[in-house]
Amino acid sequence: MSVPANREYHYKNLRDRYTNCTYVDGNLEITWIQNITDLNFLQHIREVTGYVLISHIDLPQVILPRLQIIRGRTTFKLNKWEEAYGLFVSFSHMNTLELPALRDILGGSVGFFNNYNLCHMKSINWEEILSAPQTSMQYTFNFFVARAGVPSVSSVVGCWGEGAHNCQRFSKLNCSPQCSQGRCFGPKPRECCHLFCAGGCTGPTQSDCLACKNFYDDGVCKQECPPMQIYNPTNYFWEPNPDGKYAYGATCVRKCPEHLLKDNGACVRKCPKGKMPQNSECVPCKGVCPKTCPGEGIVHSDNIGNYKDCTIIEGSLEILDQSFDGFQQVYTNFSFGPRYIKIDPDRLEVFSTVKEITGFINIQAHHPNFTTLNYFRNLEVVGGRQLKENLFASVYIVKTSLKSLELKSLKRVNSGSIVILENSDLCFVEDIDWSEIKKSSDHEVMVQKNRNATECHEEGMECSEQCSKAGCWGKGPEQCLECKNVKYKGKCLDSCRACQVDSKTCGDCHQECKDFCYGPNEDNCGSCMNVKDGRFCVAECPTTKHAMNGTCINCHKTCVGCRGPRDTIAPDGCISCDKAIIGSDAKIERCLMKDESCPDGYYSDYVLQEEGPLKQLSGKAVCRKCHPRCKKCTGYGFHEQFCQECTGYKKGEQCEDECPQDFYANEETRICLPCHQECRGCHGLGDDHCDECRNLKLFEGDPYDNATTFTCVSNCPASHPYKRFPQEAGKIGPYCSADSMQSGLRIEPQTQVKIVMGSVMALILLCVVFGIAFVLFSRHKNKKDAVKMTMALAGCEDSEPLRPSNVGPNLTKLRIIKEAEIRRGGVLGMGAFGRVFKGVWMPEGESVKIPVAIKVLMEMSGSESSKEFLEEAYIMASEVGVGGIRLNLPLDEDDYLMPTCQSQNQSTPGYMDLIGVPASVDNPEYLMGSTQAIAGLAQGASGSIGPKSADQPGAAAGLHHQQPSSPPTQTIGIPLSPTETEATSSEHEYYNDLQRELIPLHRNETTV
Repeated sequence: MSVPANREYHYKNLRDRYTNCTYVDGNLEITWIQNITDLNFLQHIREVTGYVLISHIDLPQVILPRLQIIRGRTTFKLNKWEEAYGLFVSFSHMNTLELPALRDILGGSVGFFNNYNLCHMKSINWEEILSAPQTSMQYTFNFFVARAGVPSVSSVVGCWGEGAHNCQRFSKLNCSPQCSQGRCFGPKPRECCHLFCAGGCTGPTQSDCLACKNFYDDGVCKQECPPMQIYNPTNYFWEPNPDGKYAYGATCVRKCPEHLLKDNGACVRKCPKGKMPQNSECVPCKGVCPKTCPGEGIVHSDNIGNYKDCTIIEGSLEILDQSFDGFQQVYTNFSFGPRYIKIDPDRLEVFSTVKEITGFINIQAHHPNFTTLNYFRNLEVVGGRQLKENLFASVYIVKTSLKSLELKSLKRVNSGSIVILENSDLCFVEDIDWSEIKKSSDHEVMVQKNRNATECHEEGMECSEQCSKAGCWGKGPEQCLECKNVKYKGKCLDSCRACQVDSKTCGDCHQECKDFCYGPNEDNCGSCMNVKDGRFCVAECPTTKHAMNGTCINCHKTCVGCRGPRDTIAPDGCISCDKAIIGSDAKIERCLMKDESCPDGYYSDYVLQEEGPLKQLSGKAVCRKCHPRCKKCTGYGFHEQFCQECTGYKKGEQCEDECPQDFYANEETRICLPCHQECRGCHGLGDDHCDECRNLKLFEGDPYDNATTFTCVSNCPASHPYKRFPQEAGKIGPYCSADSMQSGLRIEPQTQVKIVMGSVMALILLCVVFGIAFVLFSRHKNKKDAVKMTMALAGCEDSEPLRPSNVGPNLTKLRIIKEAEIRRGGVLGMGAFGRVFKGVWMPEGESVKIPVAIKVLMEMSGSESSKEFLEEAYIMASEVGVGGIRLNLPLDEDDYLMPTCQSQNQSTPGYMDLIGVPASVDNPEYLMGSTQAIAGLAQGASGSIGPKSADQPGAAAGLHHQQPSSPPTQTIGIPLSPTETEATSSEHEYYNDLQRELIPLHRNETTV
């Protein structure tokens, strides 16, 4: 707020700045205007983003008729007050300050300080205007000079000046409580402004605001400007927003003003940390971001850290002996300053990021480790805006310990002379073509009294053979001013290893190039590492294309992004679609264009947010398959509400595959029509088109003639009064007849003869079949019986059961058997008193054959021999062992044995199991069963078997008591009396081959 030197120029500057201005980005300062009445250039201003300052105005009135909002993003402060002001008016001689449109001050307070006669401001209700918390209106007046004609405002409330147009307007204090301290356009609860409005509104929506609290976007107030990028939840990546805008102050704009930079969707004055300006946009820095630092003269231990990460040094640098040795600061008034300690030359590495020095560089230092200026290896420009007073030099290197400069990046010295003197160890500088570096030929070059070139050559301090005649900064091909052949990454080579950018420069192939390239870019590849999109090699195809044989091919026209050529959402098809056909199994059949209609048989629908196969189509239109009964539809179902055309037939309001019973189809209209009420199924309209009748048929001719038509009736008419119910009712059914004698069942004579003959033939054939079967069965049975008898008598069949399955046990104590009833077979064994044969007993008068064992005794005379026979049998039955071999060894039932079929001359018989064998006449082992009464037969010297009476000893001994719980077994042999223990157990008899006798064995015993 300083006093301008030329007030007229000051006024013109204000006028040129604010003419036709509606939006002030910053502060509006109207100061030091006198004797000028034209301030009309302020009439268009509607909004100020900063503060408004009006001071030292000597005019009758200041009018800002359209100013609606002061945002107060920057506020005005006085040194003696801590208050921050959004509107501040001081030391003015105005009668009125007319701000009739002012509705809102979003930041800062209001202050009036020592204004002459500015009294209307006290009538304004500033609570209506101030919106920021803890703000107020301050009115300070330390002196008053009365002026004639100034009206009193004691009775005026809420006005900016004279006239109705200067009355204060309210949009906050008179609002309903429902407006939540916001603005309103009326006192009613439903007349609240939108929360994004500032200063009031004319309606409830965002587009009805007088001003916007946050951002203004084409007539609509918004919380934020539309972002420049939006997230695609389908493809999971950011994509440009076609409706995106930049935030410029409180306004959303398509482009930022030219003097501002674009950064993260906003217009900014400078780039944030980590970014640098490039093409009017802030971009991330590649490496260290450019940093400008002031040149502080002599480099020492205290200020060297200030140059860290500096890119540009505004000023000059001086590296002297005291920089390394340290020194005491002495001011011009001969007072002492701080003491700076020594530093090592390696600390000069902080200058490795410096690319430009705008002043001069002065180096006069000597240190054993200070042999090169490699610390300034990235220095490109020395500006020379300030020059060293000695010889007006911009590069001044005198009396140093340097051996080589190694300023390999230095390209230009814009101003001043180049002075390199008296460096006793410095090589290479004598051969440098300095005209390649200095900008003007008027600038002098003084390179003298440095190390002799011969000495440098002897120590190998000479340029690389890859350097041109322009010289070099030091040893090695990377220190050349210019390359003789080509240069690759700052190093001179004889030829390019990869690609040649131009005639003197080599470069690397692009990372997407595979084998070779002829340029540095992705469109200079000989072949691609991944895929080729047009003429460019890329890591992957864009979403609008898919890879095929290493080339990016456009997606199908119906796809929204793809991974293959198919026109459906699949791993080898579309990523998504604008519209798709969905099958009945919720499977995506194919994609459609966005404006393409659904084909016949499908209806339009939308997919809600869901998971699964339709996730990619969330929120998009789809075509779903109609009901199978519908050919065209608007929704799923077969009611006419959804079905526009039926696939089959239509019955009433529904579609049908076929017309139901009691309906017939009109093939032209494809509509099912009801049959006549007398019909049970029909093929047309009327009672004469019935398939069957519900009641009676009325034939026009013979009912048994298939060509005869009929009519269905409920009752027989007078012409055919008789009801007939034929037996084959399924063919003809009940009908009306004119003949009362006509039989309900009619069979032709020829038919009757055929039926009788067929029945007789069938009966005869059946008898013949049964007769043949009976004869064959009888022959087979007789043959089988003969074979069994032969095998039994031959003694070669031992697989017969011991007990006939169809013969019950014989419970008699003794039975006399006739010799004629016995058939004797092979020898089973020999004993002391005779032989045992295998045989079959055929009881007289019965049709059974019972296998038995037949004992044939040798010739004996007298009762003495019979007695010895019985005694020996008793002794053998009571013995537990014979010749040291036990006869009562414990064994399981499975171990019981009997002699097998054998020839008479065999000396070693076999044994077979007798326990648990089913009793059958077909099993000869039946003879060896247990717990059965034994019938004994004695034979004389002639060898025939003769019966004995019950009172004889042999007959008495043949009685063996049977246990009721065991099945009976018939055996012919030597009767033995069991012991008490044996009688209580389940007994078995077995043939002992050693003694050639039958002896009883207990359960769990065996006989060897």
